[in-house]
Amino acid sequence: MKKLFTKKQILTIPNLLSLFRILLIPLILWLYIGLNEYYWTIVVIAISGLSDVIDGFIARHFNQVSDFGKALDPIADKLTQGSLILCLTTRYPWMIALIIIFILKEVVMSIMGLIIFKKDNSMNSAKWHGKVATAFLYISLCVLILFPEMHIIVVNIIIIIAIALIINSLVLYLIFYTNILLRRRKEEKN
Repeated sequence: MKKLFTKKQILTIPNLLSLFRILLIPLILWLYIGLNEYYWTIVVIAISGLSDVIDGFIARHFNQVSDFGKALDPIADKLTQGSLILCLTTRYPWMIALIIIFILKEVVMSIMGLIIFKKDNSMNSAKWHGKVATAFLYISLCVLILFPEMHIIVVNIIIIIAIALIINSLVLYLIFYTNILLRRRKEEKN
């Protein structure tokens, strides 16, 4: 029986950096919710973001890309994003809608990703629309953390744009995954 992930695939610097990002999440929650230290929260988010950039650079330039890393990196991203949204639900009521849409998208994407992985034993990388939604989400969440006195109308517009980008990304990913499944089914028939 073939091992799903080897020790060499798991114990890489990029994967350890992704794990480090996951370990920063309780600190982010404590700084924002427990201490109301918004600037320190941003500092920790910046450290997390920098480690994300570094792990991607190392993975690509030193040939340490692995299927395990392709799974762990987005998990670290999504857990961080979800924790930031959760932090902001304590201040902005419309964030509840954002977190519901965010969780729905991630559940659907996880299920579809597992189906595709089961079919051909490979992980698909993020697409441009997912990266745009992620970038907007991170930037807007950081802005909302840094400027807690922002007018609620501006806050709600930012939340609506984030929701629209997440829904758009979900639809485009569903189309992408459906096309892969249809192509696999067609190949199996031939």
